[in-house]
Amino acid sequence: MPAIKATNSKDLTIKNCEFYGFETDIELENVEGFLSENNQFSKDNDPRLLIKQLSDEILKSSLDESLKRRLAKEIMEALSSKEIIKEKEGKLVNTLKYISNKAVDMFIQLVAAVSAGLIIKG
Repeated sequence: MPAIKATNSKDLTIKNCEFYGFETDIELENVEGFLSENNQFSKDNDPRLLIKQLSDEILKSSLDESLKRRLAKEIMEALSSKEIIKEKEGKLVNTLKYISNKAVDMFIQLVAAVSAGLIIKG
């Protein structure tokens, strides 16, 4: 359960709040102009840590360097933009679908290899 949930809102500002013990700290759906100032987030939901984790995962991915930079740029633009342009949103969604499909394919191959005994569980 989120500490704060906002849906179909505009110009929402959250200031000087402390969030601890929630499944998610802030959940937004169809919100434009969100601003977070001087908030303390629980460790698992701290946006700075989550963005760092996302960046680390992109860096560790098997994508070539130019695609890594492009993906990181597209995600950061989408997260920080007050008005997401539909064309960019479509490109981002397509990129994320492509990456998630590749991840699913790799996972299925890994499971098949383990079940076939090609990879021994440690």
